[in-house]
Amino acid sequence: MVFAWPTSKAEQHMLQVHNQGKSVLTREGFEKAEHYVHQLQQYSLHATLEPD
Repeated sequence: MVFAWPTSKAEQHMLQVHNQGKSVLTREGFEKAEHYVHQLQQYSLHATLEPD
């Protein structure tokens, strides 16, 4: 588990990705965001880091 969100919030992001092709999951400092990206990629999910 990466973010430990309630099911409703996770489903909201899942549907946003399905309908729009992407979803902003969090806005963090570079090191924390990079950590999240690596965690998501371990689940074979496509995750990228973009500047704000």
